[in-house]
Amino acid sequence: MAAETPQQKAKLLVHEYRLLLMESDSEYGEEILVSMLSKKAALIAVEQIINTLYEYHYDSQSGAYEFWQEVKTEIETYGKSNP
Repeated sequence: MAAETPQQKAKLLVHEYRLLLMESDSEYGEEILVSMLSKKAALIAVEQIINTLYEYHYDSQSGAYEFWQEVKTEIETYGKSNP
């Protein structure tokens, strides 16, 4: 399987959190609210990954930090131009 792009990873994370929220028995079933919350949850997860990479002095040659920064940017813009 080919490596995911930051845009693909961003979409996957937001989608996974959206499914989680929509499946819960709560009042969060409204599409706009679910979309906002899923983006926020995905951003929290990515920020934790970025912070962990920084704290543990990631290997800058691996490109991991840059990848996750791009994923964060894609999540922040997700839904503004994407269906």
